[in-house]
Amino acid sequence: MGSMPESIAKGHILRKLETVLNHRPNRQRVLNKLLAPVPAPLLTLAATNPHNLKLTAGEEYHVREEWLIKSNWLTQPAEPIARQGLVEALKRAMPQDLDIDFYWICGGAAPPGGKPLEVFISTSTPKGPANAPHQVTVIFLTPSVPWPPPPPGQLQKFEDIVAVKPGGTGDPVVVQVPY
Repeated sequence: MGSMPESIAKGHILRKLETVLNHRPNRQRVLNKLLAPVPAPLLTLAATNPHNLKLTAGEEYHVREEWLIKSNWLTQPAEPIARQGLVEALKRAMPQDLDIDFYWICGGAAPPGGKPLEVFISTSTPKGPANAPHQVTVIFLTPSVPWPPPPPGQLQKFEDIVAVKPGGTGDPVVVQVPY
């Protein structure tokens, strides 16, 4: 399913997650389900949410089988880490009614004996006349993994992100980030 980002991406699944978690009437219900004594699987939360992720069957399989449950490249279970990351993001966003902005960085170095998922959450620095933060940023960090390139003829999709990298001569070049 899909391809791995070259460095940083949002991708269509994280865009859908943003839509769900930035729909203010859903936030408390989602947080309650994430914190329940017997928490529902993350994909179940999406399915029972009236403003849900609307994942395709392929996307649902990809998230469930390749990320959350039986990942063949993350050696530690990802669901508890992803769940707590969402909890922390909601706890930061809800009191100040902030948007949540998600990104995935593929390229972290794997620690000895494992390739875990890590989630970083940051509230923006206060700005403007109200001196208030404007968003919570969530970054999912995974190690680099070998991933086949897209099949010939498949259209490459690009993020609304550019990267400045050294070119062949060492001079900087600006490239649009694919996903």
